Amino acid sequence: MGSRGQIDIASQEIDFTIMVSPFKTIDRIINSIPGLRWILGGRLVAIPMKATGNLEDPQITALSPSAVAPAFWK
Repeated sequence: MGSRGQIDIASQEIDFTIMVSPFKTIDRIINSIPGLRWILGGRLVAIPMKATGNLEDPQITALSPSAVAPAFWK
């Protein structure tokens, strides 16, 4: 999992883009098989998500991979 964004402690607001890898066990198995890691790029699935709003009840939305590619990897 990786993330990029900011949390404002004073106002209790969050604005984060998060890459979530829900299939960690499958990723470990793939990474242990020689050659398969290279073919699949080392990770089976990473889902981009956006967390915004109040820290106690943030709004979580799924993003398309193209929505995070330019900004996330800077």
